[in-house]
Amino acid sequence: MLKIPTSFRDSDVLDKFISKVSFIKLDAPSDALMADICGYSDRVCHGRENVPHDLFFVYNTFFHDLHITLPFDDFTVGVLRILNVALTQLHPNSWVCLQAFRIIYDIFRIIPTPQSFLFYYKSPPSTPVSWLSLPSHSGSVQFAAFNTSYIFFLKKSTSNICGT
Repeated sequence: MLKIPTSFRDSDVLDKFISKVSFIKLDAPSDALMADICGYSDRVCHGRENVPHDLFFVYNTFFHDLHITLPFDDFTVGVLRILNVALTQLHPNSWVCLQAFRIIYDIFRIIPTPQSFLFYYKSPPSTPVSWLSLPSHSGSVQFAAFNTSYIFFLKKSTSNICGT
């Protein structure tokens, strides 16, 4: 992934993507997030370096394919905090499980908690990781990961976006 630059090279391509994909919640302030074209050498795993304002890099597949919207709710923030990972460090299949868990809880009008979600999955690693997939506890699978759904994830998700 470090060798593959973003495919968003001009504002027209980025504007077209933004017009087709909803990545900010409807009730969020209009200035909550700004998408921008990344530099040619920027990669999703890079930090903000010496940039004076907050920013993060993210694959467009999170918004396009996984329908993740920002800002995150308390449940999602809590799960990421307990796991000690950023949004791009959590495997897409794990995001799907997280999204499905929230939807099921919403249907039954139950408030999801990070602890209730993580009850079904093995504990987070004790050491920091660059990529985290959430294996379920044996016999307690709530949402089975579809192993082939992101078999070409690294090839497919080569576009990244700068968010500020």
